[in-house]
Amino acid sequence: MDRAGTLAQFQTFSGLGLRAAQAAIQPLKLLPVEVAPGDNRLLLPQYRDEFEAFRIPKEPKYALLGSIDPLFLGGYKDFSDTELENHAILDRGRLIGLWDYDPATESIVWTSFVHRDRALQEAVTRTEEFVRHQLGDARSFGLDSPKTRAPRIAALRKAAAGA
Repeated sequence: MDRAGTLAQFQTFSGLGLRAAQAAIQPLKLLPVEVAPGDNRLLLPQYRDEFEAFRIPKEPKYALLGSIDPLFLGGYKDFSDTELENHAILDRGRLIGLWDYDPATESIVWTSFVHRDRALQEAVTRTEEFVRHQLGDARSFGLDSPKTRAPRIAALRKAAAGA
């Protein structure tokens, strides 16, 4: 459920101060919802029923995200003020691995903190093909380059070899 967020997340995303952020969201009449004990979010009223009906899927749902995804901009309980050196692999909202793109081999180098099943390998392959054919590269930030990325890729290769 990605339609609920915190005021702090909105502040980070918008660059507004507390008062300005509160004023900006006030007309929306957002409802407070608790997504986990002590983790309160704000939600548009029209999504309340969908939120209440949501259940975490039993089957994995893998996603390879860029390190600049808004999820990592701060304000999210598990990733607050986190800046990842590599891109992230998530499963149902949990960080389960790291990846980077190696332009020299036109491949994704990755490591996983969980068992590598077929679905995870397929998610990596899909993302690798997308980056290779559609993007050409997957930088972590504007000045990122194959040269600056080399130590991170080497560390991922080492971690993957030990997995």
